[in-house]
Amino acid sequence: MENMTFSVVGRSSTTAARLGRFSLGSKCIETPSLVIATTRGCVPHLTPDTFARTVQPKDFLGIVCSTEYLLEDQSIIPKTCPHSLAKLLGYGESVPVILAIDDVTYCHNGEPNMTNGLDWVSILNTGGVSQYKVKEDTERFLKHLAPDAIIAPTDHYNPKIARLKRIRKSTDTTNAYKAVLLETVKQNSMVVPSLMLHSENGETEEKQHFVSGEMQKRMDSLKAKLISVMGLESMDTIKSMSASSQKAVCDSALLVRGVRDAKEVVKIVSAGGDFVDSKFATDAATKGLALNIAETGETVTISLDEECHFEDFTVLDEACECIACSGPDKTTKSYLHHLVKSSEMLAYVYLSSHNIWQLCSLLKKLRKSLDPTNE
Repeated sequence: MENMTFSVVGRSSTTAARLGRFSLGSKCIETPSLVIATTRGCVPHLTPDTFARTVQPKDFLGIVCSTEYLLEDQSIIPKTCPHSLAKLLGYGESVPVILAIDDVTYCHNGEPNMTNGLDWVSILNTGGVSQYKVKEDTERFLKHLAPDAIIAPTDHYNPKIARLKRIRKSTDTTNAYKAVLLETVKQNSMVVPSLMLHSENGETEEKQHFVSGEMQKRMDSLKAKLISVMGLESMDTIKSMSASSQKAVCDSALLVRGVRDAKEVVKIVSAGGDFVDSKFATDAATKGLALNIAETGETVTISLDEECHFEDFTVLDEACECIACSGPDKTTKSYLHHLVKSSEMLAYVYLSSHNIWQLCSLLKKLRKSLDPTNE
């Protein structure tokens, strides 16, 4: 049985948006949908209990755990453990874990990095540069974390100076990383290919290369069911690839990471994206911001730090079903203002729950608009 499957069940008549059905392990959901960004495998500010009260299982695919933190602090990984990372963190075995091997850096301290190879690569993270042993570390993560899927690393190139030759080399290197992972994992559907597509410079050459017959053959050989790309800028190139009948892209779900706001979510879905990450929602919560998101992606941002909320006894959104706006808590803006001003952790719990629920609600409305049975 395949670990990963994807099928398109409905399409928009005016855009490239599509309604899909995606399964990973035992979980099957409809797309467009959400993947939950984590820090060291934990959803920022939310316990497994508050997370379960915020997001319904049918509204997200799984959690994405970055190798950045695992390489920085190897004590996070248990030496011997018969359980998956999801179970250890309290999410239960039914929540899929997607392990994201961070992208390879093309330079460090302004100097080109010429030492990357297929045995080990330099991973750029918040603490500097870590070394990732492609085969050895992958085997370690597979053994101790039991992820359901692995996002392969992508070789970077500098978009300001890149030309077609460098882009081809980057593509070849990226595919070589995937080949090493495929050999290590021994399960083709478990490895998620990733593309880092720049549009700052050399755009014509890049598109020409990615829609070429040569690239089509390479992409088709991956037999991917999910492809990871970074940011909205990548979607233009992805659309060009789809237009050229690249089978691997047309038949695969697209996970777009690094989304900046709800408007981008709507644009990505309209361009054919199937999954987005939740990082911007929890980042906003960390800054004391509540997001009320409309169906169009238009967002009303409420800064709970402002004094105008001192005596505001209304909730953030009457229609919202997050733990801050509904149920026994029914938290007012006045109380949230007090929590934020006091730098209380509870403020970020409430705001993270609210912002993630709002994002899930947006994606649910987008799925409903694409469902052919609603016409």
